[in-house]
Amino acid sequence: MAQTAKPEAEKASDTAKNATDRVAEQGRRAADRAGDVARNGLHVVQRTTDALGGVQREVAQRSAEHTAELGRVFVDLLQEQTQHNLKTFAALTGAVDWDQVAKAVDWERVTKIQSEYLRVSLERTAQLV
Repeated sequence: MAQTAKPEAEKASDTAKNATDRVAEQGRRAADRAGDVARNGLHVVQRTTDALGGVQREVAQRSAEHTAELGRVFVDLLQEQTQHNLKTFAALTGAVDWDQVAKAVDWERVTKIQSEYLRVSLERTAQLV
């Protein structure tokens, strides 16, 4: 009877050991899966963060490009206005007959030049708006 009890005890011990090993293995697999899930989650968060950073960089770049474009348009407008100012000044000084100081100014011509200057300046300002 003692001999049969020992093999029964060994069988029970082996069964318990096998069950423990199986549970431990399942625990390891579950831990590995949890680690994989955590790593995948981390990768998703990293990709999302990278994408958001890319969007922010894209928005900043586009904003800078539009600001530069607006600056170029403003400089072009300023250049046109300056050239027009110089032409108008030259035309106004040409309206004075320096040989005949008494007559001095052709007022009709001056009025025409000033009217044209004002019209073109207002049109250019309207383009900027």
